[in-house]
Amino acid sequence: MPQLGNKKITLGQLQKLSIEERARVIEPIVKANSEQFSRLANTLAEAANFTKTISSIASSFKFPAYDILQSIKFPELPDISSYIKPTAFSIGKYDPPVTIKKSKWELEQEIKQAYLTDLHIQLLETQLAIAKGSQTPQYDINTGVIKFMGKEIKIPLNTNLEMIARVVLKNVENMKRKWSWDEIVEENRDNVELFDDRKIYIAARAINDKVAQTTAIKDFLICKPTSTVQLNPNFLPK
Repeated sequence: MPQLGNKKITLGQLQKLSIEERARVIEPIVKANSEQFSRLANTLAEAANFTKTISSIASSFKFPAYDILQSIKFPELPDISSYIKPTAFSIGKYDPPVTIKKSKWELEQEIKQAYLTDLHIQLLETQLAIAKGSQTPQYDINTGVIKFMGKEIKIPLNTNLEMIARVVLKNVENMKRKWSWDEIVEENRDNVELFDDRKIYIAARAINDKVAQTTAIKDFLICKPTSTVQLNPNFLPK
């Protein structure tokens, strides 16, 4: 096969050469590529353009290798468009499902932890019940002592304070009620005409002051409206 030189030449430079010099430059190119033309069936358009280019150059001068180029016939490419069918597909990473199995030891630990959690909840509920019970006041009618929040509050006997404590703190049912001042007097079998709502209100406030001094709780009894007295619902047993 003829070998091509490494020296490059442009078409402008080629046109400035004489016919003999052009022939010497073009002849190796045609000889070098004559053996490759049969392999260019899949690029017919490029080969045809190449043939036209060579023909236009060769028309300006004659050289023996030009006849070889003219004698080459390129086969027609078959139409394969009817055999090509577009296929829709998506490319993505496939992540198979993962199943995690716990060991026998892990399952046993979970059962133990659940049991301990249940015991802890029961303990908290018991402690809460005890705490709520300690918040519920207890009144001793014999001594006039209110036991509340672990403290003892002394209520003077034979006073309006005792009258209120004796009725409102008698039992849980009485603690849940809202008592009017005249009901408190009547429960103690005293004469209503000797009292009024202001006297009962002042006595209830005096009990609140005593409780606040001992426990720092200021709203032990609720006196709203001022003609009524009621234990604060926050201190009722649940």
